[in-house]
Amino acid sequence: LTGEVLDNRYTVLERIGRGGMGVVYRAEQHLIKWMVALKVLRREAVQDESAVRRFLTEAQAIASLDNRHTVTLYDFGVTREGLLYYTMELLKGRTVAAIIRFDAPLDYTRAARLVAQVCESLKEAHERGILHRDLKPENLFVVEKEGREFVKVVDFGIAKLVGESAKESVTKTGMVIGTPAYVSPEQALGNPVVPASDLYSLAIVLYE
Repeated sequence: LTGEVLDNRYTVLERIGRGGMGVVYRAEQHLIKWMVALKVLRREAVQDESAVRRFLTEAQAIASLDNRHTVTLYDFGVTREGLLYYTMELLKGRTVAAIIRFDAPLDYTRAARLVAQVCESLKEAHERGILHRDLKPENLFVVEKEGREFVKVVDFGIAKLVGESAKESVTKTGMVIGTPAYVSPEQALGNPVVPASDLYSLAIVLYE
């Protein structure tokens, strides 16, 4: 989509990320010349009902959260061609994965400060019945704010709304999802996940 105008509203400038079902671009909103991160459901996934529902769940999860340590969603739409997309704040900084790679070993106080900020995001999410289910260094983004490291939790692509009925659930019982190195034992076994499952994953990040 690089170079295209999406939904007569956004000029797509460059691709900045790619996942299993979505592609993220840097884009400019026409009217106010505002730079955003634009995530589009991949064309081949548009015909996959579960992928569409998962994309909608991700947008719904982000939209319902307003903690300062959770990425902010701005807009959601469907193009005439049937492409689903949403826009969110464009973050400038490094992932925790990059910090671990280039700065390790980290002083324990720095590591603790970063993880404590993630806990703030998770506290709100869990109180509102949202489980992230894919916490890992790549999904924790660190920006510089007033000379301090400020964490943003991103990628709720496999988030689960605790109130989902079995019929509405995106994943089936027994299905294992998440990144293997960071999933909790119950998640690895395909059993129901709980808020503690996210904390288990976060503890692995802290240890790493």
